[in-house]
Amino acid sequence: MKIIGIICAWGAQDFIRPSIKQALNYCDETFVCINAHSKNLLKFEDNTLAIAERFNSAINLIIPNIQATHLEIKSKIMNLCLSKSKYFDIGNWVWILDADEFYDLRHYVELKRLINSPEFNQVYDQICVSEKYFYINMQRYLKAEHYRLFRINSLDDKFYPMQRWPSKRIFKFDTFDMFHYCMLVNPYMKIEQWKTEYPGKNQQNKIDWITKIYRDYDLNNEEKWITENEKLFGIRSPLLSSAATPNEDGKLFKYHERHPEVIEETRLTKIKDYRKFWKF
Repeated sequence: MKIIGIICAWGAQDFIRPSIKQALNYCDETFVCINAHSKNLLKFEDNTLAIAERFNSAINLIIPNIQATHLEIKSKIMNLCLSKSKYFDIGNWVWILDADEFYDLRHYVELKRLINSPEFNQVYDQICVSEKYFYINMQRYLKAEHYRLFRINSLDDKFYPMQRWPSKRIFKFDTFDMFHYCMLVNPYMKIEQWKTEYPGKNQQNKIDWITKIYRDYDLNNEEKWITENEKLFGIRSPLLSSAATPNEDGKLFKYHERHPEVIEETRLTKIKDYRKFWKF
């Protein structure tokens, strides 16, 4: 089985190098798409493209320069990558590797074993991975999950909005957690993305949450902030919704072990508060 890795990135100069290194370690073919999904995000252009270009022919670099909304653009970009892939063939797998998502070697070994198993392939064609959804730093997190690996069953297969795949035979992979650093990326860019994430959908509640809860959330006084979050948004959690879940007390889980090697090689684990890093 061959694995096609797809990285979508913008304003990700701190994560793009380890992200590409990871994909080259785990995938048979790597596509890196550098693109702002909406015009709101163009102002966050940084060194992401320049860093990606240093990998030269080791990756397939895609720069479509098309903007609309996140809902409309991301699936189109991934389908563009698949249309250019030499491994887009029945029986191979597609792995979404967003620039803020990482796996350690244990993940890869076990996932590779699964997708190379004829018995597994007869039953499943999507893999949903559990994840640690990091919050403020790389030592606090919530629990979540995402669909990330997809088997090609037909040459007509493609992604639909929200990264939906045609098949529905899903395997829940929870042996190890993916490391998801979503809430450690630029919060100003998140706000601008939410403004145009879905056509015609008002997401002011997300903007209210990140400015009223996340911006001031005190890791030394979590009770105060989860109570405030419950008052404002109706959920006893550091988060706006149940998309990622806290511990039984509504607080963040703690993590003090190693991160994937490509992350440990950077300074990213040393940042104590990513809000201060972004001057948020």
